Amino acid sequence: MSANDEQNTLDELNRGLRSLDDLHPVYTPDLQWFQAQILAEKKKLRRRLIQDLLLFWLVAAVIFTVTLTLFTQSKSLYLILQALATLVPAVWLLRARKRVDAR
Repeated sequence: MSANDEQNTLDELNRGLRSLDDLHPVYTPDLQWFQAQILAEKKKLRRRLIQDLLLFWLVAAVIFTVTLTLFTQSKSLYLILQALATLVPAVWLLRARKRVDAR
C-alpha cells in the first residue's frame, strides 16, 4: 500500500467520523450539575454511614448486655453460649469447605 493510498484512507475515515459527530452532537452537562450530583451522593452516603454505625452500636450493646447478664446470673449458660459461639462457626466452616472440595 502506498503512502497516497494510506492518506486517502485516513481522509475518508476522518470524513466518516466527522459525519458521525454531526449526526450525534455531544452534550456535556454544566459543572453545577456535577457538583449537585456529588453533594447529593455525599449526603446519601453520610446518612447511610450514620445508620450503619447506629445499628452496629445497638447490636453491640445488646450483645454486651446479654453476655454480661449471662456471666453474672448464670455461669453455666454463659459457658454454653461461649462453647456454641466457638463450635458453630467452626462446624459451619468445615461443612462449607467440604462442599467446595466436593465440587
